[in-house]
Amino acid sequence: MKKFLVLAAVLVFVMAIGCAKNGGATAATVNGKVITTQDLDDEIESLPQQYKMFAQSPDMKKKILDNLVISELLIQEAEKEGLLAKADVQKKIKDYESSIKAEVETQIISLQRQKEKASDIAKRETVIKELLATKDFKDQPVTDQEIKQSYAQYSASMKKQDPNAKVEPLAKIENDIKTSLARQKWLDSLKAKANITVNDSVFAQQGQGIPAMQAQPAGVKIVEPNADTSAAKK
Repeated sequence: MKKFLVLAAVLVFVMAIGCAKNGGATAATVNGKVITTQDLDDEIESLPQQYKMFAQSPDMKKKILDNLVISELLIQEAEKEGLLAKADVQKKIKDYESSIKAEVETQIISLQRQKEKASDIAKRETVIKELLATKDFKDQPVTDQEIKQSYAQYSASMKKQDPNAKVEPLAKIENDIKTSLARQKWLDSLKAKANITVNDSVFAQQGQGIPAMQAQPAGVKIVEPNADTSAAKK
């Protein structure tokens, strides 16, 4: 019985070491300082959305954990050299902390607004998707010249972003371009039939005069930048 109690006490002690105050099992230790799996998850969560999926692989997680280890080593080194005791360094830390908190607060407000408008967003995205899925836009004529011009602009845009980018041949994406151009013509026709009012003051730069809201005549075109030139749109 005594041996069992001793073993139980050892197990409790080991489990306690394996978990830190902020939760999670031990992922690594650096000179006795624990880095937990929660620390690792938080680091992954802070990545841009497009990178989070790649960060789920074991190899990428190891690299991220290695970055945390290196960061901890550098902090410990700075403490040894007395860097953290300097007033100017402490001020920089506080200033950066305030900046981070302000940015997070802004994101929280933005997310809260999205939450409040969730019903409207869901309705808009779903209904538009369903409506466009019912259209083939074949009643909107598109010429070969328009397709070639759109492809040339698409290709130039891809090369501008990455000179080494591999651009698909026209034959492979011709139908997509044609559909995109036809859809844009259909959208333009909807705009032409609508009574659209645009408040130009929302686009006025600070310090410039703010024009009064004007009603646009039927047929007004509110052209979206590159709306009819991107082959990526379908």
